[in-house]
Amino acid sequence: MEESVYIICNKSDDKQVYEIKKTALNRLVASSKKRIDNRYKKFETLTSALIHRTCQSHYNDETAIATFCSSRRKKSQEGKQINKDALIFNFQSHCFLCGGFFGNISKDKISSVQNNDTRENILQHIKKQNTINDFDKNILARLRNVPDLVAIEAHYHTVCYFV
Repeated sequence: MEESVYIICNKSDDKQVYEIKKTALNRLVASSKKRIDNRYKKFETLTSALIHRTCQSHYNDETAIATFCSSRRKKSQEGKQINKDALIFNFQSHCFLCGGFFGNISKDKISSVQNNDTRENILQHIKKQNTINDFDKNILARLRNVPDLVAIEAHYHTVCYFV
């Protein structure tokens, strides 16, 4: 047997594990191509492998494949929308952190970016987090397009900076 790792989940337990041959591997290749996950490149090089029955069943399940692809498309579209919104973002009239419009908010509740360390500090803070939420994704998208917040006179709600 060429493969000693369980090829779908990479877990090491021995629950319902069995060896698959070329025919089953070909089915995994087809499922991988439908999922567009590039695992097929590895599967095509194998003549046998170990796999959990449940992992194989789920990976080849047409409903699971459709759900996976739909989720992937949705995430891609959300990312494109975030990037599009970031390109047209107005840093003078909106808080670059929360995205909120300043409107009639008093000047003492709005701060302007005074040095370029602000951008780097925010990026570092987001990168330190284990998970990145939608709020952080929006900030990252805005900052990706603007290397110098001072030059564009970026503003933010004072309370947003300390959240």
